[in-house]
Amino acid sequence: FRADTGLFRAGTDDEKADTLSDVVTTMMDSTADDLRRLIHGGHDLGSGEDAVLSYTEIRGTESEIDEIREKLLAFLKEIESKCCDGDPPEDARRYRLTMAYFPLDPGPATDRDED
Repeated sequence: FRADTGLFRAGTDDEKADTLSDVVTTMMDSTADDLRRLIHGGHDLGSGEDAVLSYTEIRGTESEIDEIREKLLAFLKEIESKCCDGDPPEDARRYRLTMAYFPLDPGPATDRDED
């Protein structure tokens, strides 16, 4: 699932923020529900053999942060082109990849001058 950025262009700033907030909440809640189901079903997601779980704070210069974002976007594009298009083979397993890469504090790219 990738949100259509056009959804966030129409309407007031509050409406756009509410829409984006709803999308994020739905994504994260669905991911948490999927993980709970697996854990309560006896899957050992903590072993690192069948799943990757990460909650990481990344620190870097603007150029390092931009480079990481570009690598993540390229990775997603590659995965989507290889694994998400067309009919899956009969022996295919399904996996969920939920990704959120965002600033924890405002930086030059997110600062807004108030008029």
